[in-house]
Amino acid sequence: MILVDLGKLFPFFHIIYSLVLLSGLYQIGHLIFRINVLKNIINHVSEIKYQKILISINLILLIFYPIILFTKNVNIIPYLSISIFAFGIINIFRISKKKLNIRNIKFKKLQIDTWIIIIVLFSLFLLSLSPNTHGDSLGYHFVVAKKLLSTGKYLADLTHFHSLLSGSGEILIAIGLFFGSEQFGGLVQFSGLISLYGIFKKIETKNKLFFCLLALTSPVIIFLSSTAKPQLFHICSVALVFSLYFFEKEHF
Repeated sequence: MILVDLGKLFPFFHIIYSLVLLSGLYQIGHLIFRINVLKNIINHVSEIKYQKILISINLILLIFYPIILFTKNVNIIPYLSISIFAFGIINIFRISKKKLNIRNIKFKKLQIDTWIIIIVLFSLFLLSLSPNTHGDSLGYHFVVAKKLLSTGKYLADLTHFHSLLSGSGEILIAIGLFFGSEQFGGLVQFSGLISLYGIFKKIETKNKLFFCLLALTSPVIIFLSSTAKPQLFHICSVALVFSLYFFEKEHF
């Protein structure tokens, strides 16, 4: 495949492929939120733009995880990867068509807490793009993902016990590996933090930015952001469900 060959010649292309895939997830989320009922529900606890990637990933896993788990003779990972990549290209063109006039942009005075959060998020974003050296990720997350990519089946080897601990998250890693992009798994984890930030931003309390900063700078967040271990994203998904149930329960 030409895209993969370009990645081998110019490793920086792997990051570009990961970003295009992330853009594709955002576009899918954009289409999902055309459902007004879902849009109204999520809007109670967060601005929609912060939840598009998280919702799209969860929908993809909800649909394709059972199919991959119980289908033996069909490998859908390559088709899924190409489809998300195509959505990413569509999203880039959609955004590029919007005319941006810098003179009309009004820069608001941001609080110091907001600036710190932006810097922290950007730092975690760069960390998620770094080479993966995490033991669990290299030991079985990538191993299972490569097996999924090549055969469409989960690895079930009695001589590799850790492979039995795999789940739906390896599908996301395999989607990135189709383009040779190991960074995509880390970007998925980072997208969970964007969702978390959206939730904190919506909370009506004086110290919301402080609590958000406290969560984002937790040592375990820094640890999980630097891995492809599919755990941080699911934690942030649970945070969204938690906020829907406890913060705006009267709406249901």
